[in-house]
Amino acid sequence: PVFLVMNTYRLSGHSKSDVNAYRSAEEIDAWSRLCPIAQFRSQLVSGGICSPGEIQDIEAWTAREVEKAEDRARRAEDPDPGDLMEYVYS
Repeated sequence: PVFLVMNTYRLSGHSKSDVNAYRSAEEIDAWSRLCPIAQFRSQLVSGGICSPGEIQDIEAWTAREVEKAEDRARRAEDPDPGDLMEYVYS
């Protein structure tokens, strides 16, 4: 068994209109350097597991998959309101 802790930090504001003025550039920069995704990407390249080009290919493929999933979701029929409580447990 493995337990992973991936502390993250929201680098942008809460919405498009949130200019993020309540945090300093230094704070955001410090957290940017701690990004677990960027660190993992760097480890894959430095460990010889992936080349930078392969990382770019993976990221492009992932972006396409997300776009396809979003397109399917937008084209899907609205859910039946009668299913609202399905899989809800207390």
